[in-house]
Amino acid sequence: IVVANSSEYGVIVKRVSEINGNQIHLISDNKNVDYEVINGISYETRGIDTWTDLSTIIGTVEEY
Repeated sequence: IVVANSSEYGVIVKRVSEINGNQIHLISDNKNVDYEVINGISYETRGIDTWTDLSTIIGTVEEY
């Protein structure tokens, strides 16, 4: 589990699922999917699933 400063999401706390060189794949433990209708259009929202550069990692969880 790491703390990253994502340009897309801001500061996030996520689980590392994969490392490929300097690229880190981060996923959310929250698997809930929600739906919201805005102006007649249905939008799906779910936990974050993103790749980030190692340089964006600003902290790690030492104990869980």
